[in-house]
Amino acid sequence: MAKVSPAPAPIDISLPSSNHERKHSIETPTHASTPKGSKKPLGWYEGREATAIRKIVRGRYCGAVMMISLFLALFLGELFAVLQIPTNTEQNIILTIVMVLFALELVLLIITDASYFKSFFFFMDLIGTVSMIFDVSYLYGEDATAPNMKEYMGAGSSDSSENVIIVRATRAAKLGARAGRLSRVLKILRFLLPLIGVAEDQPLKNGKKHVKEAKVIANRLTNVLSTRVAFMTILIVVIIPVFSIFLYPVFDDSMVSWTILLNENAQQLSTAKADVAAGKTSSADDLAEAQMMFDSELKRFANFYEGYNYGPFSACVGDWVDKSFSCSDTLSFKSTFVEPDRKASAWLMSYPNFQAGFTLEQSKRNESTLNICLLLFIILMMCAFGLVMSNSISTLALQPLERMLAAVRDKCGQIFKYTAELQEDNDEEYHSEQDQDIEQDSEFVLLEKAVFKLAGIVNLATTSKEPEITANMTEDDKMALSWMQGTQVPAMPRKSMMCSESEAAMIATAEPLDTSVDVTILFRKAVPDNVQRALLTDCWDSTAVEDFNAVPIAAYLVCCGETNAAWVRQNVKDQQMSKFVSICLSKYPPNPFHNFAHGLDCTFSVSRYMRDAQAHEFFTEQQMFWILVAGLGHDLGHPGVNNQYLIETAHELAVKYNDKAPLENMHCSTLFQIMSDPDANLFAQVSRDNFKEIRKGIIAAILHTDMAQHFAMVKELTILYEMNSDDFDALHPHEVVKSSHTNVQMALNAMLHTADVNNPMKPWDLAFKLAHKCVEEFFAQGDLEKAAAIPVGMLNDRDKVNIPQAQIGFVEFLIMPLAEQMVKIFPQLDGLAMNISKNVPQWADIWIAENAPPDEAKAKVQARCLKIAEKCQAVTRSARSITMNPIP
Repeated sequence: MAKVSPAPAPIDISLPSSNHERKHSIETPTHASTPKGSKKPLGWYEGREATAIRKIVRGRYCGAVMMISLFLALFLGELFAVLQIPTNTEQNIILTIVMVLFALELVLLIITDASYFKSFFFFMDLIGTVSMIFDVSYLYGEDATAPNMKEYMGAGSSDSSENVIIVRATRAAKLGARAGRLSRVLKILRFLLPLIGVAEDQPLKNGKKHVKEAKVIANRLTNVLSTRVAFMTILIVVIIPVFSIFLYPVFDDSMVSWTILLNENAQQLSTAKADVAAGKTSSADDLAEAQMMFDSELKRFANFYEGYNYGPFSACVGDWVDKSFSCSDTLSFKSTFVEPDRKASAWLMSYPNFQAGFTLEQSKRNESTLNICLLLFIILMMCAFGLVMSNSISTLALQPLERMLAAVRDKCGQIFKYTAELQEDNDEEYHSEQDQDIEQDSEFVLLEKAVFKLAGIVNLATTSKEPEITANMTEDDKMALSWMQGTQVPAMPRKSMMCSESEAAMIATAEPLDTSVDVTILFRKAVPDNVQRALLTDCWDSTAVEDFNAVPIAAYLVCCGETNAAWVRQNVKDQQMSKFVSICLSKYPPNPFHNFAHGLDCTFSVSRYMRDAQAHEFFTEQQMFWILVAGLGHDLGHPGVNNQYLIETAHELAVKYNDKAPLENMHCSTLFQIMSDPDANLFAQVSRDNFKEIRKGIIAAILHTDMAQHFAMVKELTILYEMNSDDFDALHPHEVVKSSHTNVQMALNAMLHTADVNNPMKPWDLAFKLAHKCVEEFFAQGDLEKAAAIPVGMLNDRDKVNIPQAQIGFVEFLIMPLAEQMVKIFPQLDGLAMNISKNVPQWADIWIAENAPPDEAKAKVQARCLKIAEKCQAVTRSARSITMNPIP
């Protein structure tokens, strides 16, 4: 039940850009994943598409695929070397797919995670992805089908040592690039942490689960420390080989030495053969000696490598032609080594006239095996240190924080009566989404946020329940704190805000609505099309409804909503609805304000709030139906006076309900007395247990229309927003509201109460009209109070109240705090705040025109109006950088 008066009107006040920017920077909430220092809204990154892609990329299935890809990238090349696979095809196909997956993941994270680009993990993933080109043979990888050519340019040649240095530098670079992939190993911890219970919900001694904030902080510390350890490990792996690049090459010179020696013998043999061919004397002896020496050295060459796992498998003499060695005579010698199937495991050592082929097949196997062992050791160390740190952090940080925050939770539950909500955690969803988004944030960002949030909640809990009367308040402001309005004023010329031109055109010219798909066609046909279209705007005037249209319009509002019509078709009969509405109409006395038109308006407003806020995301169809029923019946039998009058006069209602919300209790009782008639019982078809829940919900909602509950409701909504601001600012109120039954009931109560007192939140013409209807009723009560010689309510004395200034105070102290929290929680309702910002200056214009106040008083009132307008604009979606797209 709302005992309120007018408010809204168009506003010409324009906010200074600097002030607007200041409000935006202060009040615009920052999402947990916003990069530090960012002043721009995240836009795309907070959209549904980016969130969905990020959730998939960081999900368990994609994580498992990427983990398999990582192990293939780290070990496949080495495994092929161990197995001495002679071809490149299989390795190239697999590693190309892995490289594409790495690149795809990199791109998707860049475009969906604002904190990823230019972060530590971005650079490490980039290095790891680019390094894949060194493992694919058709790019820069080793070709398994081609032997390694080693050309020795001569003793003391700088090229010789430089070649070895280049080889070492290349190996170090490849090792470093591959080490970049090791940063991905940290993601293994997501799968390993539950093994030691770090990420699981473990009961404390008092039987409560982990406190969400404590668990997130512990996970953040684990993540940060694990990252540091992993980085140091990777850095060591990369740096140690670098220091050996320019050292004296530790190299097996035997292969080079034998090649040089045999090259000299081959040259001597070639010279002797040339001399014989030239007919020189004694050349035959020289040729025999040279041949014997060459054969002897060749035999020694073969025997030298017996007992080693590498050695020569071929030798030939020849010459260099076009930068390649051409064999003219292949030499036969006894060797235990054979040419490897994998050509890359063969070295061809060449000198001007001699070339020897060496097989390093077993050495390559050993090298690759050791590389695999090294990588496995690094991975095991990283995971082991991560698990040890997680366990240590759990002992040193998580458990104390759990105890501390559990105590805070209990106290908050006692103070705010929020125990049920505070104990309900969506841990699985929170862990999968939030724990992954904290990789790049500072270790203490979330802790700081939690402390500030607690401080804000404590501040709310310790502040006064209602605004206090201060010395600098005017009499009208003090009257406004009584939540009523007063004094008649002559009609003033004012700007028309009944409907925008586009809305008026839509109502006048739109095509007839389609009613063929709804079985509630009876009520749809009874309501004119232009009225149905007007009900889609905020400018519908319930006071203009003719009596013969009142019942069908009320039935249409209650049962023909887009989201509850299906439930109505299955559970409510048309005859029951018609009779219920007809009886409700007869139960509303012809008061100036609290009449059937007010019940209609409240039902209309609740319906519009639920439609705009996409309430089907968090209310069931049944709940959306019964809250509309509560809206229609929330002021049944209203006598036109308030609770205070009933108490002061010892009215039978006050006596019956012990002075506790006698009107609201009477409204509930009357509503269910109507439904005691089977022909008017809207819930006759539901089960007994279901009806109990419905009755409980309706009673709670109607009792919360008592203005004595107003400030407590505002405080509850404020706390709800402060605790879940990220979800509300992201246009996801359903995530919070439907998380507990208490939150659902709170939202239903708030929508009904807001609709009950929404006069100042309507377009100006309606706000002005309804305000004076309400004033007329208040003044009538004031006349009764004077006649009964009891204290006259401050806003009921027609001789004292100045309506325009009282309206400004009423909006400032009562309506604006409620509208502000409703729009914060349901951003789609920001039209309520915008109407307030347009109406308050209209009341100021009327006050100035009537009273001609001094400049100082005029400036104060205008400053108050500007402050209200600033608050209204600060909570709109545009100021909060919230997407205008509705929830799917």
